[in-house]
Amino acid sequence: MNKIAVLFARNDSRYKDFDIYEVYDINRDARTFCKKMPVIAHPPCRAWGQLSHMANPREGEKQLAYLALAQVRLNGGVLEHPASSRLFKEAELPVGMFCDEFGGFTIEIDQFDFGHVAHKQTKLYICGIGFNDLPPPPPRIQHLQIGQFVVM
Repeated sequence: MNKIAVLFARNDSRYKDFDIYEVYDINRDARTFCKKMPVIAHPPCRAWGQLSHMANPREGEKQLAYLALAQVRLNGGVLEHPASSRLFKEAELPVGMFCDEFGGFTIEIDQFDFGHVAHKQTKLYICGIGFNDLPPPPPRIQHLQIGQFVVM
């Protein structure tokens, strides 16, 4: 199976638990990535969010989203950012059933549906496959068991 690069992962990322991923965290600087393989990009979002006026991003951190976008367009893959991120508007990423000149399109998901403990609306910009090639979404989780407690 071919490897997938994960760009801008957290140091404690679960991606590191699987051999299929080549993980670039803050120590393995994603700006050094120059391979030809699909990417999953999680560029820092604090400079793009609703509370960016209160954020304190590192110098040049906001521009990392454009680097991630370029890698997704070049190699195929997914860029993930919060649904309220201003990146999608500023970078003029397509909305709805439209594709851009790179064949990329954007969908919105709720990370809760994929096992996240909270509802977290997220946009995914995807290049390298068609909209009709997406797998079906997972069935909605009706409850979440945490220890002896069940959250509905």
